[in-house]
Parts: sequence; C-alpha cells; structure tokens
Amino acid sequence: MSILQPGRPTTTLPDVIDVDGRRFHVITQSVQIGAGIEAVWAELAGNFAEVHRVQPGILDSYAVPGQPLQGIGAARHCDLDFAGRKVAIKERITDWIDRPEHKEFSYDVYESRGFPAKVYNTWRVRSLGPGRSELTALFVVRMRPAFMTRFMLGRLRAASCGSVLGFKHFLESGVPATSAELLAATCS
Repeated sequence: MSILQPGRPTTTLPDVIDVDGRRFHVITQSVQIGAGIEAVWAELAGNFAEVHRVQPGILDSYAVPGQPLQGIGAARHCDLDFAGRKVAIKERITDWIDRPEHKEFSYDVYESRGFPAKVYNTWRVRSLGPGRSELTALFVVRMRPAFMTRFMLGRLRAASCGSVLGFKHFLESGVPATSAELLAATCS
C-alpha cells in the first residue's frame, strides 16, 4: 500500500489516513543526499535484505528463504532494537517503481513479534541532478492498542528520522552511522 503517489509532493500528505476503516498516522521524513539516484537505489533496494549493514537500530536482517531478493514479493526478516527491547518483524515489498528520475518501493510489516503495531512503509528516491538525490521515507503506522499511537509518535518520528539519516550517512561516507551520531542529527 502506498499513499506516496508518483509526483505527489510529500508536503501535501495528511497526518492521519484511513486504511480499511482504521486510523493510521503518517510520518514523512526527507533528506537530500550527495549521491546520485542510481547509487541510492542500489543501496536502498539492491540491499533490501541487508539493511542492518546501514541502520544501527537493526540488529540483524536477512532475506526470507524462498522469496525473491528484489521487487514485488521480496521479503526480509529484521531484528530491531525498539525502545531497548528486541523485536522481530518480517516485511514484504508490495509496490515497486523503477524509473530513471523516480524510484520507490513500498512494503508492509506482515508479521511481528514484540512490536505491537501495523506498519506500511514507502521509500522514494528522486533525482536532484548529477550526484544529488532526495530520499523520502513514509511510515504509516497504527499501534495496538490504537490509543498508544499518539503516545509513541515522538519515538516513531525519531526512528524514521534516524532511518533516512542512516542511509544519508552511509551513502556519503561509506561507513554506517552510530546510534549516537543519528541521535545528534535532526530531520527537517
């Protein structure tokens, strides 16, 4: 499920949307990266199953056996550090766009252990010219029980900010960021 329609500016997205009759909160983070769209896409989509190499909050990740490694249907398992607790999730890509000037994929968390939420994510890369691109992450989330969502929004925003900044740091420096570096940085 993607509400980040091709060409739609992220500034026009609502804070809350309805998904199958339930309220979900929308968190959007964007960052400009000093790397071309192909380099960003190669890391983001090409290494989908190995996201732990770039994101310090992801303790481990790997491809779900028997699933494709890229494109619609690709699935990964991730062990996360969420608020000091280890949680395990499985994510599957549901939408995929690969154009020269615009690339994106969406996935949903289809299985979780220790993470009381339903989550849909979309990652978009847009070219800003040679050697420059914009990376946008859209998180659509509903905690269980639902009233907990508004209490967790601060943590969820910080985590999504850390995700985009983790990719930025890795793509510009070639080394993963530390959790402390991501905590010290801010998203606009």
